[in-house]
Amino acid sequence: MSAEWQASFYKYPALVALRDNDYEALWEATRRSPMVEQIRKTMLTDHKRLRGEYRRCSPDARLIPEVSDALDRAKEMPVEPHGVPGSFWLSNCGRRILKDRNPGRAAQSYDDRLKQITIEQAVAERGPQARVELQRAEYDYDLAADVAEAGGSPIATVVVYSPRGIGNREYLVPQGWSRDRVMRYVTRAQKIPDCFFCDDDRGVDMFLQVDCGAVRRVLPTCFMCETRLQRESDLPLDIELAWDDWDVAAGWPDDRFR
Repeated sequence: MSAEWQASFYKYPALVALRDNDYEALWEATRRSPMVEQIRKTMLTDHKRLRGEYRRCSPDARLIPEVSDALDRAKEMPVEPHGVPGSFWLSNCGRRILKDRNPGRAAQSYDDRLKQITIEQAVAERGPQARVELQRAEYDYDLAADVAEAGGSPIATVVVYSPRGIGNREYLVPQGWSRDRVMRYVTRAQKIPDCFFCDDDRGVDMFLQVDCGAVRRVLPTCFMCETRLQRESDLPLDIELAWDDWDVAAGWPDDRFR
């Protein structure tokens, strides 16, 4: 055993446990590591089902040959980093569902309008100090977003594919967001023309979601391909319907209010 290897035992207690085959001590040592804990949280799913349970998107996707082939192709494709998906006011910042839902309201989806609504709701619920609390939270969000974009810590990502259209874009899942929220926002904020499973380039508004560890892969699919995939497999697939404008109409409320 080299001197360098022996010295590493003092720096990393988990190595001592591994050498001694003490798996309980190994588990405790890794659990106390901040970096290991960050990686563990990044790998966990945040996809909440209607029954309140958390489950990965399309957990059996690898058992469907056509989808498995698509995932292999997606893994090899270059992606463009696009950083955080939006501002603090589009994240889970405490906003409830708007009572005056109106999809035609021109300014409703803009940050300034959402900021105004969020502050008004918070002040009504918690008093004037809520304004200061939100200002502090926005400042912390911007700092955390800078760290995430600089690659300072492990972080989950969402990749929305469009190989023949606008390109494959990777978005970070920063503080205040979930993979579901990033996916919903991005698929409504941009138009994707190409189906990932065929040559249809007439525009799509459905997306197959697959959780692959810390990465959520979002594959655009046309109506014909989505119908075929659902019909030819008895396994569950998570399909997002981007034509559903509920989040926009309701003012992008927190995930817990959906």
